[in-house]
Amino acid sequence: MVNDYSSLTVVALKEICRARNLPLSGRKSEIIERLLASEIVDSNPVVEPSGPADEEEDSISLDEDEEIVEPSDEVMVAEKIDDEEILEATLEFEETESENTMEILEAEIHEAEVIEDLPAIVSLKKQRPTTLIEQLQNPKIAVVLITLLLAGSGWYWYSINQLEPFTPDNLRYGDEMGYTITNGNIDVTDEFVTMFSDQFESEEEICRLRVAFSGSGSTVISKGTESDLVGEAGDSLLGAVRARGGLGLPWLTVEKVHTHDYQELDIQRHSPSVIPGSNQCSDLSVGGSGRMNLVTTSWDEIGERDTIATQADWSLDIDTTHREGVAMSYGVGGTFDLLESVLPGVAIILSPIEVSALIGDSLIETGVTGSYLGWNWNVIGPDNIGGTDMWKVVVDHENVRDLCLGSAMITIWIEESSPWAIQQQVDLSITGKEGNRAGCSTTSTILSDLFFPEGTLDYQITFARSSLQRGEKLLDLGRSYASRPNPVAWTPSSSELEDWGDDEIHLPDNSIIRTHPLESALECVPYLSEAVAARAALSGDGYVWRAIDQRTASTTTWNISWVETDDTSGWVRMAISDSPSDDNCTYEAHGAHDNSISWDRNDIPAALNMSEMEQRLSDESRYLDFTGTNGFFISDGIPHQNTRFGHLVAIPGSDYTDWINRLSEIENGATTVDLSRKWDSGGWSNTLTMAADATDGRVIGWNLYRTPS
Repeated sequence: MVNDYSSLTVVALKEICRARNLPLSGRKSEIIERLLASEIVDSNPVVEPSGPADEEEDSISLDEDEEIVEPSDEVMVAEKIDDEEILEATLEFEETESENTMEILEAEIHEAEVIEDLPAIVSLKKQRPTTLIEQLQNPKIAVVLITLLLAGSGWYWYSINQLEPFTPDNLRYGDEMGYTITNGNIDVTDEFVTMFSDQFESEEEICRLRVAFSGSGSTVISKGTESDLVGEAGDSLLGAVRARGGLGLPWLTVEKVHTHDYQELDIQRHSPSVIPGSNQCSDLSVGGSGRMNLVTTSWDEIGERDTIATQADWSLDIDTTHREGVAMSYGVGGTFDLLESVLPGVAIILSPIEVSALIGDSLIETGVTGSYLGWNWNVIGPDNIGGTDMWKVVVDHENVRDLCLGSAMITIWIEESSPWAIQQQVDLSITGKEGNRAGCSTTSTILSDLFFPEGTLDYQITFARSSLQRGEKLLDLGRSYASRPNPVAWTPSSSELEDWGDDEIHLPDNSIIRTHPLESALECVPYLSEAVAARAALSGDGYVWRAIDQRTASTTTWNISWVETDDTSGWVRMAISDSPSDDNCTYEAHGAHDNSISWDRNDIPAALNMSEMEQRLSDESRYLDFTGTNGFFISDGIPHQNTRFGHLVAIPGSDYTDWINRLSEIENGATTVDLSRKWDSGGWSNTLTMAADATDGRVIGWNLYRTPS
């Protein structure tokens, strides 16, 4: 018997499609045709959607050509509330108590609660800080990253012949799209410039930087092979790609590869005015042209849909100098965690925006609105571009606006056959103190001043699609699989963690692969008569919060930073050649730290010792990139001689302490282990760095930087 679906709403029809594992996209007539076709080969009866039978929305009869009106749960429209209420709703800000959520620098970092498939106002969830990035990442640098990445996505041009309301199509394995990049412009001043100059270790004083660029790009949803399905019965998950996360465990993922080739790149640098007494930035500039290539690969686990890793391979030619590198981060962690806490939802546009991710299953027609992770979107209606009609959608970020940081506006054009937008224009302006803040609340102004750099940032770009190739099989999202690892089994137990904060001087080292571990260095301190402050602090109740070594054939140089009970902090550098003694311990230098370091033994977290971290990081079955000619270890856990080992203990408290205490409830610190190595080979100078969270053994990320030697 063929069922009559015409009396059902679009929502009801989609519920039936879900029950039969059919695609949800398309107009109502197309969905009905899909269901009828499925009944020819499958005699399954109609599965009525769950819910009360007397709901008015589920009883509305719509003919095929009638205007389709989605129920209220398809488009959520929040009541308008003023700036103060929005701020209190997202930050839970209370000026008289420490019942707060956003914490930057030495305070907690909070991740956005994502409600899958439903547009929603995002709230920030309180969590314990656990990583170096969460505790010490400079919030001003992080904000620079977010402003640059806000529009780092793909938008494209395509012609359509018919314009009707539709629901967005989902991505498939093998989807591939090419696009052009035009009208690219970045203009930054003052502290925003620091991000760029720091990347290339420039000693030049720059107060303004202008970058113009254009080129082409592509986005590919990789199609995995049977070799990725080891441990799985059958090939039902064919297309997924095997990838490793921060604990070195293998997961099945959706792999997305984004390539940007900036064939034309012009950088102009402005220096401070040479006019005596002037603090202005000169109008004159110097610069040059160049080229840049960037390939970003991300892996989203198919079960929980979390991003387990992101890798960026890049090369830059400018001013007759070639630079290249690889940066890997695990999870939406590291910097991205912090960015999400400042402006929730930014991660969805670090790659080409997927229409279904932004809009969900909502019917795209004039006047439909919604929000997703802080982005508010509004379907303006049909628009004619180059003689072709398509749907125009305007998207803006509520936190940029509500916190009086400036504006973040994206205009996109979409059509039914593409899972990505057809074209995009981005206009991002972060003005901070330089902008008009007459209508800003006091709280918004305070937060803007605290978390954002001095200066301005402007960013414009246009993306237009040049080609599209569709795959066949829909992505396997929300699926369980037999080979899914259990991360709990690889997370250290409490008995493996060293709880040294109560009365010990430092995080235990106990290395068996390095000749002079930290214990030997601290035995040398009493022999260093010049390091008076360090000897006093470490013989009292002070402790080591940062230590890093540098080894040669027979000697190890240690640089040790300490903090005293009165928050006085300093450092001492020494060399050790044999068992600690007056002859074998050599003083080299000492000094004081200018930045504020807090002493608080109660906030020192239990962590794995250095020896245990070395064993984990040198395990080739989990971290293959860390062993070999271009890694930290030679083989069998033996480090290269020029590999440096260090750790850092981060405790809440700094020059921002008063404000942070008003914005947050600080619970604990963080401990991170870091490795670094510099070497020359094959005509290249290489620098490799890595950071890992010692409280759970998880690698945060690593970075390789190369220049011709």
